Amino acid sequence: MDMPKIDTARAMHLGLAEVKASLSSVVSRVEQTGEPVVVMRYSRPAAIIVPVPQERAVAAHARGLLAEYADEEKLEQEGGAFARAMVAKHAR
Repeated sequence: MDMPKIDTARAMHLGLAEVKASLSSVVSRVEQTGEPVVVMRYSRPAAIIVPVPQERAVAAHARGLLAEYADEEKLEQEGGAFARAMVAKHAR
């Protein structure tokens, strides 16, 4: 997995003691904003807290890469087959 490029100059910088005292709120902030937080130790960057990439974004990217190979008619057939299989599976 490639490491994403992180603009540490624009990221929030917090001291290690502050992060240790409020780790839960720091992680919540990173999750909500999607922005990384640089953890400083002795006034130097020591670590970065970054959000976990969303799986949906990966799936959408994969679909985008394969879009030129998609055949609309086959996609409709597959969708219909899936719907019929679900009806058969769950019909009582």
